[in-house]
Amino acid sequence: GTLPYMSGEVIAHECLFILPGESEARKFVHEAIHDMESLFWVLIHTCITRKGPGIDQKRAEDLKSTDSLRETVVKYFDAPREGTLEDSKRDLLLRPSTFTTSILNHFHPRYDCLKDLAQKWLDILILGYKYRGDEFYNIHSHIVRILEEARVTAEQEEMNSGELLRIKKKLQDEREGRKKNLLNTFK
Repeated sequence: GTLPYMSGEVIAHECLFILPGESEARKFVHEAIHDMESLFWVLIHTCITRKGPGIDQKRAEDLKSTDSLRETVVKYFDAPREGTLEDSKRDLLLRPSTFTTSILNHFHPRYDCLKDLAQKWLDILILGYKYRGDEFYNIHSHIVRILEEARVTAEQEEMNSGELLRIKKKLQDEREGRKKNLLNTFK
C-alpha cells in the first residue's frame, strides 16, 4: 500500500485494540477493515489538501500559510517516520473526540458536505476495530451504505445550487484541453 493512506494497524503489523475478555492483542492479519480505513484516509487527504475536483486544485497557499493545516497533513500523511503515522492514526481511533479539531476543521469549504460522511466512516471503523462485530465482518456493506447516503445528499445540495453543472462543465473543458494538447503533440 501507499504509506500515507495505510491503516495504523497495517503500518504497525499489530492489532491496536484488545477485545473485551482478551488478555492480549491477537496476531495481526490484514483484513477488509484495513482496506476500508485506507480509503478513509484517501478521502481525508483529499478533503484537507484540495480545493475541489479537477486539475490544479491543491491548497498550496493554504498549506504554506496555515500552520495547523500543515501540521495536520504532516501528522497524518507526511510524517518522516512510520511510527509517527501509526501513532497518530491509532490515537485518532482511541480518542475520536479529537477528530473534529484535528481533521474536520481543516476540510476545505468545498468539502463541508462530506464532514458527516467522514464522521460516520470513522465511527464504523472504531466499532469494527473495537468490538469485531457486524461493522468488522460486514464493513463493505456499511461503507457502501454511507457513501450512497452522502452521494444522494451531495447531489441534492449541488443541484439546488447549480454547482454540479459548473463542475461538470469545468471537467469537460479540462478534458477537451488535454485532448487538444495531446493531438497537437503528434502533429
